[in-house]
Amino acid sequence: FRRDLYDRISSCIIKIPPLRERMEDLSLLCEYLLSDIAESNKMSICSISNDVIDKLSNYSFPGNIRELINILNML
Repeated sequence: FRRDLYDRISSCIIKIPPLRERMEDLSLLCEYLLSDIAESNKMSICSISNDVIDKLSNYSFPGNIRELINILNML
């Protein structure tokens, strides 16, 4: 970044809590990410089961959203 651009951007702080602190967003994130994964792989996915969401919600996600993406890519 150029210094002047960095100075302008650095004054804006956006705080987003880690995934483990906002499990209520997990279902919506999974649906979005799965549709993105399916589209990029030219596949179709109907939905994700509640059992899978329940199991994911019991996980602490130390790797945050990238770890969720990796898990969903394995499904």
